Amino acid sequence: CLSLFLERDVVIEGGYSQILKILGETLFPIVFNTPVTKIIQELDCVRVLTKTNQEFKAKKVIVTLPLGVL
Repeated sequence: CLSLFLERDVVIEGGYSQILKILGETLFPIVFNTPVTKIIQELDCVRVLTKTNQEFKAKKVIVTLPLGVL
C-alpha cells in the first residue's frame, strides 16, 4: 500500500489541518493560534503559559511555528 502513495500526490480536501481537527475532537485537545510566552519543563509534566495568561499542563507538548521564524 505504501507504493500507492509514492506514485502520486495525495491531497486532503480542506487541507491537512482537517487531520488535526479530527484528532483534537477524538483523542486529545489541540490548541491552535495561541501565542506561547513560556514553556516550563518539570519532572512529571510540561507547563505552557500563553499570552492570554492561560496555562496548560501535559506530559508532552508539540510546538509549531512559522518557517520564517527559524
